[in-house]
Amino acid sequence: MPSTSGNSESTGESRPSSVVVCGPVGRDLVLLVAEVPDAGTSAAVRERREVLGGKGANQAVAFARLETDVALVGAVGDDDAGADVLARARADGIDVSCVARRAAASSSTAHPGTSTARSFWGWPTSCARMRMRPNC
Repeated sequence: MPSTSGNSESTGESRPSSVVVCGPVGRDLVLLVAEVPDAGTSAAVRERREVLGGKGANQAVAFARLETDVALVGAVGDDDAGADVLARARADGIDVSCVARRAAASSSTAHPGTSTARSFWGWPTSCARMRMRPNC
């Protein structure tokens, strides 16, 4: 079972994670606009944020915020977006030692849009090819 880097850094020892989450890992690009533009038109963006996303990562963040030792099992692309996602997860206290980097895949990005409109963009990504390894 994975061990959290938070435990090994703080105590010098490694212990198993209390929770292991398996699932999609990506990033959410949040663009706040007054209204969603019609096709072929544009809208002014009031605020732009990129945050850790994907159902697996979102659950792992929730456990980490509850101060639970949590590890994430998933896959990201071997691209800048994948590196950013892993850095954000580590900063949130999530063990990402079992998140695979896939050279032939791009990391997915969700565009949540307004509270009523969401768009999810991604490639046949890393998560579609996720396979479990015995030591993770």
